[in-house]
Amino acid sequence: MPLPSNYILGSGDELIVSLWGQVEREETSKINRDGNVFFEDIGIIHLGGLSLKQAKIKLKNAFSKTYSTIKSKNPSTFVDISLGELKGLNVHILGFVNSPGVYALHPFSDPFTALFYAGGVDTTGSLRNIEIYREGTKIDSIDLYKIIFGGSINKQFRLLDQDIIFVPPRKSKVIINGAVQIPGYFELIKSETAFDIINYSGGLTSKASSLITIKR
Repeated sequence: MPLPSNYILGSGDELIVSLWGQVEREETSKINRDGNVFFEDIGIIHLGGLSLKQAKIKLKNAFSKTYSTIKSKNPSTFVDISLGELKGLNVHILGFVNSPGVYALHPFSDPFTALFYAGGVDTTGSLRNIEIYREGTKIDSIDLYKIIFGGSINKQFRLLDQDIIFVPPRKSKVIINGAVQIPGYFELIKSETAFDIINYSGGLTSKASSLITIKR
């Protein structure tokens, strides 16, 4: 599939540099564990952690120092940079999921996709505060209700190798029944009200009265 320009390069990614025009050449090299890549006549270049867009600019500048016809007033050598074999991801999915463990994922995977590999969140896990850890530090949390009920994936981001997805236990359980579209159990956070759970349940039916009873 086409690669997004914000794809982050890392160890194991294969780069293919093609030159054509006055210079005809193609060279392939993999990024090593230190994030470096070696090209003949160019040397070692650090690309680990850069986006594909940033790496293309950096490589073009590096090759233009050796081949001046790339950036001359009337360039006669042209360069194209693409990715060959992509690195895989090993992601730890822990906590209250149906099948916790380490999963080998596609390099474009995001937390929402990763949870499917673990069988989804179980009935005691939280959908509102799924935590993402990278190198021992919590980097973000995800509220799946925004995806399930709002269709918003603005906060989705691509996972990196050895990331940890932790699903904590659910901290609230609110039951709604009666004249609503989808009666059931919902998880509310502190800032939410009865109106929010009515929205999550699909709203009132045509038979609903103006009286709502709250039992605690």
